[in-house]
Amino acid sequence: MSSANNRPLFRHNAMMHYMNNEKKKNAPHFLSLPITLCLWLAFVLLILALGFVSWRMQIPVNITGSGVITTVNSDIGPTADQTTKQASTNLTAKKSHTNTTIQPQGTTANVNETVAVALLPPEQTSKLRIHQPVHLSIGNATLQEDGTVANIGKSPLTPNEIYTQYHLDKSTVFITQPLIAVLIHVSPTFPLTHYTGTLFTAQIQVGTQCLLALFPYIGTLFQS
Repeated sequence: MSSANNRPLFRHNAMMHYMNNEKKKNAPHFLSLPITLCLWLAFVLLILALGFVSWRMQIPVNITGSGVITTVNSDIGPTADQTTKQASTNLTAKKSHTNTTIQPQGTTANVNETVAVALLPPEQTSKLRIHQPVHLSIGNATLQEDGTVANIGKSPLTPNEIYTQYHLDKSTVFITQPLIAVLIHVSPTFPLTHYTGTLFTAQIQVGTQCLLALFPYIGTLFQS
């Protein structure tokens, strides 16, 4: 009788022991306070390091436009090299105390000279400067070539002037607004004459900006 009466008691104790073990298994395991603080400190330092690198890292700012390799027979203004030569010539003439006045020629290329001309909207040319680097993707982007800005047109050309001056086909090139002609200087070893009439895409680097400027909201603080 005594053993029969004790069975419910033992069964109750076993159930309580089992439930206590289950609670220990399911209870969340928290890290100690020093470890938690160290992890948060490492996370904050990582964020600060990434922010510093993003602030110091400069990326190029490009203006993208289209252009054509063609022969020119009109003036869009003197190139930088020609301007320098003309200024030197005028200075030499003044030093010689002669009465001869040498006027700048104001031409970019001789008749029938093959050049690369980029055509850009006037609102995109405010940041253009002579000698800025240019990357050309010629044709179907299969041919890449680097160059520099040699000259920037003083006034926009109408669509009809562009079609006539640069021998463009109206059926393949659609121009709906006045554009500024930008002469691109490429390496003399590059065979421009082999690609006469070929269109290209020009990426002109007009400056740099920090990487943080690309992030939303934060970037507005770094805009000039």
